[in-house]
Amino acid sequence: MDIFKFFFHHDLPLESRNEARDPDELSLEDFMKPLPTYSRFYLTGSRLDDEQFGLNKLNQYKPVIEAVYAGLGNPRLHGLDKNYSSLALALEAIEIGVPLWIPAENDDDTPAPEELRWNPDEHADAVRQPLVKALKAGWIVLYKDRAKNGFDLQIYSRKNIYDDLFAPLQKLSGTEGFRFFSINSKRIQSERKFYFETWTLDRPPHGAEEVFPQTVK
Repeated sequence: MDIFKFFFHHDLPLESRNEARDPDELSLEDFMKPLPTYSRFYLTGSRLDDEQFGLNKLNQYKPVIEAVYAGLGNPRLHGLDKNYSSLALALEAIEIGVPLWIPAENDDDTPAPEELRWNPDEHADAVRQPLVKALKAGWIVLYKDRAKNGFDLQIYSRKNIYDDLFAPLQKLSGTEGFRFFSINSKRIQSERKFYFETWTLDRPPHGAEEVFPQTVK
């Protein structure tokens, strides 16, 4: 059986209020302005029958990746060495920690793509400056991340694209042998909860909601 998990975390701050300016120069109006934010999505899964963990270990890996690509709008994906006409081809070609990105139409102030590389063994939740710059420019940035037995997928976006991704993924929820969970990352704070399917599949922790064909978002 496939357990597909779609983690989301919205309204993450791109920067602190005093990051760009001297705190002594900040006015009351500055403090009242909403902070720029971004969303982070983490796609993973497990094949329970033989305890294989990683998005690419799912029996339904190909349909999941095709659904994600459709949710992104079937764009041309940019890579460090070449561009790709599909997400499946890109993930097959790149290594862990190598970025893929969808540039915005108006991206005057953009990072050097090579600076977007990261080492997953050192990666923290805090967004590093090149990624902040890319998100401010309107890019969507994707990373192939290490999993226990394969790899997972991370997506960063200034725009909240949850609904865009959810709609095509939901179409898979009626597939035999495939269970889909939409999960609020803020509620899942331990490895035990992250791998809840191994011990409490039918009573998932708070923040993990199983998605069915009739689920309304």
